[in-house]
Amino acid sequence: QTGGKARLKTRFKMRWNKNNLYVGIRCDEPEKDKLKVASTRNDDPAIRNGDYVALLIETDTHSYYEIAVNTAGAVLDLDLEAGTNLQWASQAEVFTHAGEGFWSVEARIPVLKQNDDPLHGVTGGTPSRSFPWHFNVCRQRLREAGGEWSAYVPTGSSEFRDKLKFGRLFLRHSR
Repeated sequence: QTGGKARLKTRFKMRWNKNNLYVGIRCDEPEKDKLKVASTRNDDPAIRNGDYVALLIETDTHSYYEIAVNTAGAVLDLDLEAGTNLQWASQAEVFTHAGEGFWSVEARIPVLKQNDDPLHGVTGGTPSRSFPWHFNVCRQRLREAGGEWSAYVPTGSSEFRDKLKFGRLFLRHSR
């Protein structure tokens, strides 16, 4: 929220392979027994009432998505391009794990080149330097004493959806 350093670290990695975006997010969590799970059902907006991470993506086709995952592995995926479309489904395959001192999310997000089915899938071209995607990785951690909202690119508020403050995502080819 403040642009300062988060109390607990959240790290992520992204990879691209055959029109799939792979995302791994690891959240330091010393109080694993206090993780707040507000819902165990997919597509339930109540997911946001507990601990979760969110991947916000604006692709080169200006499609704008949010994929939020809580510690129980429940997914809330939203198409935000023209408001909030709760009917949209990312088709993401998600796995969560809680270990000693952390919890993590791994996801495979298929990316479609064309928008043949506007209710299913992330649409966009391969992110490149010329046509990058914009993104943010965000975390909400709630406890009885209050909450902490952190993001890869700080937005200055608990609202993560400020596209003007997103980072750029493009492929760097390894040799």
